Amino acid sequence: MLIYFFLERINTNNLHTLSKLNKKIAANHFNDIQAIQNNLPGINIESQKADTRFLTNHGTQLTPVHAKNIAYIYTENTISYFVEKNGKKSSLFISLDEIFKKLDDKLFYRASRKVILSANAIDKIEKYGNTQLRVYTIPESPIEIIISKAKLTDFKNWLGKN
Repeated sequence: MLIYFFLERINTNNLHTLSKLNKKIAANHFNDIQAIQNNLPGINIESQKADTRFLTNHGTQLTPVHAKNIAYIYTENTISYFVEKNGKKSSLFISLDEIFKKLDDKLFYRASRKVILSANAIDKIEKYGNTQLRVYTIPESPIEIIISKAKLTDFKNWLGKN
């Protein structure tokens, strides 16, 4: 019986030692991984957003739409319409909030509650009233894209970065 307790004590000490060693190694590896991520700025979540694609409805067909091909997205009657640079239009039953979360905010801007705009689709911008802007796109948007006074500075900053 004495031998049993002695062996139990040795095993407990070994387990504590192994546990401490394991924690040290894990902490070192975590720090190494953090250092690697900090030294590779090209690999981040935003770069993954640029590869986003959506499976949309085009008539009776399902069509993949790549984010790089989107000119703008607008919503009417709870349906989101994707308009590609080539003018092709397809739809999806997802809110603009959910769509915008998946897009790269350097390339896309939430112009209003109804529109997400790609920087590459902007044709021209005109003053609209005293404190608003109207954005014209290629292809032409079926709804007016108006930048409100509240978003004016943010829109100009976003557009200036692209």
